[in-house]
Amino acid sequence: MQSSIHIFAVSRVLLCSGDRYWELSGNRVLRRFGRHLSELGLPPHTVSVDAAFVWGHHRRVYLVTGRTYWRLDDSGQTVLIHGYPRDVAGVWHAVQLPIDAAFTDADGHLTQHSFAFCSNSQSDYHHRRREIVGEPPVRRHKNLALS
Repeated sequence: MQSSIHIFAVSRVLLCSGDRYWELSGNRVLRRFGRHLSELGLPPHTVSVDAAFVWGHHRRVYLVTGRTYWRLDDSGQTVLIHGYPRDVAGVWHAVQLPIDAAFTDADGHLTQHSFAFCSNSQSDYHHRRREIVGEPPVRRHKNLALS
């Protein structure tokens, strides 16, 4: 599996592997066979989703592929076409690319930070300040390296 995301608004989980994704609700698979990423509205040539995560206090879902990202609509059914895709570097200026994985950490009731991982480094992006915090990129200990 390359990435997964829990879509809170509709209590679903998307699991992505290669050019396919599966939808789960609880411990039940909603469709037996994986669907092509193009059914989410991504271009037909999309070979994988590198990372998926929920953004900050508005809890919108984003999918990262290579140097670009898309936002899922509020129902979590399809990507928004208007204004997307966007360049990752346009928002996350100091994040190393390509992103291997990402997640958002909850601090109290509001989500404050997203972490992006690339090879053996990580970046901590503060949502409200809209900037990388700490010294970008932060080198991870070799035992924490992603495989």
